[in-house]
Amino acid sequence: MVIFWALFFVLFPVLVIYLCQRFPVLNKLGAVVICYAVGIIIGNIGILPKNIYGTQDMLMTLVIPIAIPLIFFSVDIKRWSRLAGKSLLSFTFEVISVVIIVCAGYFMFRSLIGGETWKVSGMLIGVYTGGTPNLAAIGTALQVDPTVYVAAHTADVAVGAIWLLIVLTVLQRILLKFLPPFQPLGDQSQSQDTANFDSYVG
Repeated sequence: MVIFWALFFVLFPVLVIYLCQRFPVLNKLGAVVICYAVGIIIGNIGILPKNIYGTQDMLMTLVIPIAIPLIFFSVDIKRWSRLAGKSLLSFTFEVISVVIIVCAGYFMFRSLIGGETWKVSGMLIGVYTGGTPNLAAIGTALQVDPTVYVAAHTADVAVGAIWLLIVLTVLQRILLKFLPPFQPLGDQSQSQDTANFDSYVG
């Protein structure tokens, strides 16, 4: 049974990416969101064997060092430089704001979380500046308690989903009243680059 779940953890994301490429409805949700949702459901309905946690930890330890280099191998620096524009400046401000908020959160919640608070702070800085691979890598490097890791990750996904829903619906209409709308790129080739920039294909 453990072997079955180990194969499931490895192959299910591949299946989800394939299905997202085939079905536009699933693609709108996104492979990451679908994998999160399925993982949360499976982890909370009691179907996982009790001895699976060691296997999960082993897979995470093996997959993270492989995943991060693969992300960089797929980066097209020339195309990225065309798309970047003012993104670097925006990212700088993002990093500053994340560090300020996380430091404030550390002092606010350290009495509730306890000795793992500084590790959670590090993971949150990682996830908000580089995504889930950063969170997982930092969690592994700091040897975060698995329960704390799952709680932090789940909280990030839940709050992030609510925030994105607000941004894409109500907040978007409010901000458009005093911010300029998004201007598409000038030529078609650049537009195609933008469409495929985060694609899993190729």
